[in-house]
Amino acid sequence: MPGAHATCDRCDVRCRRKRVFDPNFRAALWASQDAMRSRLIELAASCDTVMPGVAEGLALAGTGEPAAIARFFRDRGAARVIVKLCPHGAYFDDRAAGSGTVPAHPVSRVIDTVGAGDGFAVGVLSALLEGRDVSDAVRRSAWIGARAAQVISDTERSPHREELEEAGL
Repeated sequence: MPGAHATCDRCDVRCRRKRVFDPNFRAALWASQDAMRSRLIELAASCDTVMPGVAEGLALAGTGEPAAIARFFRDRGAARVIVKLCPHGAYFDDRAAGSGTVPAHPVSRVIDTVGAGDGFAVGVLSALLEGRDVSDAVRRSAWIGARAAQVISDTERSPHREELEEAGL
């Protein structure tokens, strides 16, 4: 529905809304890899922040190198790209703040990774909504994602405000 998409674009501009996209794709749900790749790149190009992992970078940008993945999405219009490097932290490239790497938060024992990506996204979004810079946002996201990987449920270790403050996040 191109008309609906254009209406959303106008509304986002008028209301100063930001779009964030985590291309957590499921290839088996698409008719073809080409259709998936084309549509996900189109969606990412309409977003302010894109948060791919290395696997998404390989599938969409054709590379697993974090800076090249970020450049791919930045060249298509994203103001900020945060590449999730799983146990190695994250790489960010931000139009205003530049680029950098944030290390992973140490995890003593991984129990279940199901909620780690969602926790990561929550960390980024909550910090950015509070006006924190992208480096602080990624630090928070690494901490929340690490907590999520240490339990079975994906919400079991979601932090409360006091815990974020105690952790300096």
